[in-house]
Amino acid sequence: MIDFIATAPIKADEAGLMEAATRLGMAFVVVAQADFEEAGLRTITQSPTSLKHAGSPSLSEAAALAALGSKSRLIAPRMVIGDITVALATLGDDE
Repeated sequence: MIDFIATAPIKADEAGLMEAATRLGMAFVVVAQADFEEAGLRTITQSPTSLKHAGSPSLSEAAALAALGSKSRLIAPRMVIGDITVALATLGDDE
């Protein structure tokens, strides 16, 4: 089950993300910059574009990890579907 949509401060005003959260009936979470930067050290994938524009090797992975805190982990590497990049994170050992 997906509980919310999270993103980095750089994407806080992204209309598409807010619209998706609204349509899906989910909360839209913008993580704190410091948490986003810390989580960037734990990403699986490395995107030069993300690093250049967002300061993280993977914006989606870092946002997912940051939203759940320091004990979170990625379920899998980020997925790119057309123009959309998503990452799923969880707490604990459950997948």
